Amino acid sequence: MRSLSLGQAILIVALCAMLALVVVGIVWVSDATNGVDDVAMDENGWIALGLGSFFSLAIGCGLWR
Repeated sequence: MRSLSLGQAILIVALCAMLALVVVGIVWVSDATNGVDDVAMDENGWIALGLGSFFSLAIGCGLWR
């Protein structure tokens, strides 16, 4: 197994820091919106969410290649 270069180590540290910030942001937002329980998504909303997620992932993977 080869060792990491300095650039790769910096990239890993930066990505871990961004992941930590995202997790902190999610916890902060979920605590702030804890009192909003009366909003519900119907079946059409879940279908739209699923299709939008799928096609966003498909386009992202297609652009990666």
